[in-house]
Amino acid sequence: MQDFFEPEAARLHYPVLAQRMEYFKSEAKGVVAMCELMERFGAEKEAKGRKEGLAAGERGQMTPGEVAELTELPLAEVEEIAKGISA
Repeated sequence: MQDFFEPEAARLHYPVLAQRMEYFKSEAKGVVAMCELMERFGAEKEAKGRKEGLAAGERGQMTPGEVAELTELPLAEVEEIAKGISA
């Protein structure tokens, strides 16, 4: 478990984990692959957050302005979505 908190591959106890860590942190192809995965992960989390914000707004827990601020959507778009939900 300690290996998961270690920032340097050379200090890991498990050779297979150390090898993969070295690949993703040091080799060009590994760094690109990790960057792509992190960008995709971030986009998925952002989409989930926006969806949760809109859901909270439709339950009446937030004003359209608060939903717009949290989701970074224009207020007019949030209001249009809210109209479609309540119809």
